[in-house]
Amino acid sequence: MKNIVFFGPPGAGKGTQARFLSDEIKVPHFSTGDILRDKIKVQDSTSIELKNIIDSGKLVPDRLLNEIVAEKISNNSGKGFILDGYPRTVEQYNFIENFFNSKQIKLDFIFNIKLDYEILENRIKKRAAE
Repeated sequence: MKNIVFFGPPGAGKGTQARFLSDEIKVPHFSTGDILRDKIKVQDSTSIELKNIIDSGKLVPDRLLNEIVAEKISNNSGKGFILDGYPRTVEQYNFIENFFNSKQIKLDFIFNIKLDYEILENRIKKRAAE
């Protein structure tokens, strides 16, 4: 069991690398986008609130995202995880640090992917054109 976090700006390849690693070490990969999409399918009061926020074009508040990520990790039953793109804010970091401490979850690795701005810009432009 490994607990891993990938950081990096959009277009850095953290999702791609997280998926490769997930397949290699057989640990679930949780991207923020996937976690939110999965939660919307549940059809509970939190998913209804989440859908309304996303449909209105607003960012999901840290409070709600923290709750959803914590639920996803808790439901994982100690199988390990790869978190992709979370936490992104200081509030999210403080929350997840306290959550990990309360559940006695230790991180094994943190990957921070850094790329030159021009490379990121070109990758994002390429994605937008597809």
